[in-house]
Amino acid sequence: MILGVPTGGSPKIGFYDASMRDMKMGLFKNWITASGIYLENNRNNLVANFLKGFPEEQWLCQIDDDIYWDAVVIPYLMEQAKGKGESYDKPEHLVIFPDVSLGAAPTSAHTWNGRDFVPLWPHPSKEPFLCDGMAGAFMLVHRDVYEMLPEWSWFERRNVNGARAGEDLSFCYLLRERGIKCLCVPGLPLLHFRVTPIISPLISIPTAEEQARDNVLPFKKKSVVVGPDGKPMS
Repeated sequence: MILGVPTGGSPKIGFYDASMRDMKMGLFKNWITASGIYLENNRNNLVANFLKGFPEEQWLCQIDDDIYWDAVVIPYLMEQAKGKGESYDKPEHLVIFPDVSLGAAPTSAHTWNGRDFVPLWPHPSKEPFLCDGMAGAFMLVHRDVYEMLPEWSWFERRNVNGARAGEDLSFCYLLRERGIKCLCVPGLPLLHFRVTPIISPLISIPTAEEQARDNVLPFKKKSVVVGPDGKPMS
């Protein structure tokens, strides 16, 4: 698996901590970055470099540099990639997004209403579920998906219902035209620093009541979050 970083700025401390941890654990074989004014170009450059530069690798995991994720997230997503039998459309799920809070909406999952993508809330299930589109702060996509699409069309922004959609939903629109859905994985321990201030205690182990209330999966491993000084926060 290759880590792709499309935002190209100065990464948040939490992102650096999580990415270096997973590199040391061997979850990512390598990483590639892209920077520039236009995010759609950055993402397209990542995909092109992934396909040509790492022909033996099957997965590109694009994560924005203002995201923190716990050590259990990548292994759990790979479990979902193996498929769960007849409950989903495909035996192997090729487009996987963990749910990320965007601030303006409580979910990054979207459904297609016939004209546009709209947030899918409440979720239809506490378990991973298929949906029409996802915001792209964190995405795990198999190389087969990119290879079935025209080169450099992957994240080209498109007009949807008279408005120019973002590069992430434009990608989902392209998938939708080919009958491919996204697998949304809710309840994973990750944070969007644009929404949650880094100076606050970011992740704590939820109680049983909090798990039931917030749809947080009952992971047993305690999260370690660093503060602005680079030291673990209690």
